[in-house]
Amino acid sequence: MPKTLVIFDTSIGHTRAIAEALADGARSVRFSEVDVREVRTLSPDGTDLAAYDAIALDASSAVVVQFVERAGPLRSKVGALFADAGTDLLSVLALMGRAGMIILPPGAGAGALAACDAASGRVLGKRLADVTGWITHARSHHHH
Repeated sequence: MPKTLVIFDTSIGHTRAIAEALADGARSVRFSEVDVREVRTLSPDGTDLAAYDAIALDASSAVVVQFVERAGPLRSKVGALFADAGTDLLSVLALMGRAGMIILPPGAGAGALAACDAASGRVLGKRLADVTGWITHARSHHHH
């Protein structure tokens, strides 16, 4: 079962609502497991992240971005972004790439690099869970 973690920072505007909507979208996918956590409740060294196949990040929070920088390699974890409008998403995308993440854009018709409201959050959450499910299923077959 693919596991998704949605990380947010409560001090930033309406991002908690977007995080919850993203989690609802991910939970709509059969067999999906989803946790929503405030960044301050995670272990400072990022060891909590090892248990997850996908991570959705609150890109509008400097605290979340700094946490991911400290977390070390996130090789082959599927990553997505959600944010308040006006956030410098390119620097966060570059950070995700350096960490080895598989970066998932919102998809056709979304019109942005990140989910910015509850509706786009639900769509991105479902897409994140779907793609993560495909990847984890493919990995379980050990093709040579």
